[in-house]
Amino acid sequence: MPVFIAPPKLYQTSWKKSGGNVRVTHQMYNFTWKIPIELGFGYLVRLHFCELDDGMTESEQREFSVLINNHIVESQADVIRWSGGNVILVNRDYVLKMKDDKEGSRYDVLIALQSVNELVLGLLNGIEIFKLSNLDNSLATPNPKFPKKVSATWNLRIQKVFLAFSKSNVIVTGMTILIVIVNVVVYNLRQSCEEKFHLEKDTQAARIESSFCRFSLAEIKLATQNFSDAFVIGRGGFGKFIKGSFGASL
Repeated sequence: MPVFIAPPKLYQTSWKKSGGNVRVTHQMYNFTWKIPIELGFGYLVRLHFCELDDGMTESEQREFSVLINNHIVESQADVIRWSGGNVILVNRDYVLKMKDDKEGSRYDVLIALQSVNELVLGLLNGIEIFKLSNLDNSLATPNPKFPKKVSATWNLRIQKVFLAFSKSNVIVTGMTILIVIVNVVVYNLRQSCEEKFHLEKDTQAARIESSFCRFSLAEIKLATQNFSDAFVIGRGGFGKFIKGSFGASL
């Protein structure tokens, strides 16, 4: 067995189907594994297979597709065709390049087997992902980039902006206070004028009322000789019009 092949014990076990990573789409079984990696590096994805079923001795009995990040990297995959028979160890390698402007960012790589046969899940015995060095022969994640130091000129400009903003705030605040004061003065003047107008109106009405003469019923009977017909001067819809004399003579 080559030294880069996984230990034999790995090939003596297989995955068991569970509801967590199995999805059926259009009568196709999708077995998916999600593994976190860092962006900005290349990766070698190594899948270990072994056909443990003694009844599977010929190729094309369990064909499937290998998908990485929802892209088919190998179709019509067949473990028997790769290994030459059952209970024979075999592995397949795939190179994955994860490019991104933000090196060191986390990302989940999706590895999936797709087949019409749900027993394909048992063919995958293990997954290995090797991180490949970048062009600098480094596997380290780059240090985070700190923002550049602001120059003195920019500091001065920022201070001027804040100073101008502060002055404008003072002006706006002063104008607001002035408007409030003017509104209060106008309101008080209006209230005072309305009160003065009502007072003058009431006084005038009182003067007019005091200029009228008031007569009692007894005085009216005396002046009209007890509403005598001799003093009738006309008739209307509401009764007679009677004249009266409040003095020495009629």
